Amino acid sequence: MTYAFVQPREALLGGAPTSRHVMGTLRMGPEPASSVVDPAGRFHDVDNLYACDGGVFPTSSGYNPTLTIIAVALKIAHGIAGTRPGG
Repeated sequence: MTYAFVQPREALLGGAPTSRHVMGTLRMGPEPASSVVDPAGRFHDVDNLYACDGGVFPTSSGYNPTLTIIAVALKIAHGIAGTRPGG
């Protein structure tokens, strides 16, 4: 099986997006049949690979997701390191 990881591109300019948050496509959940990563952010099919960005969101909202993305990244990073904030 071959996997390809690609970077989103600006349609007109060919570069990376500059004014939007890329979200979705890596749904988080406990079942591999209905999600890409588990609740800890680890890919179901690839060992030692974690997603800790807006890709784990099931959908986007009408608001800036930056603080939520930071919270998700910190939760997953603490899980990888085996630590929890405040404890």
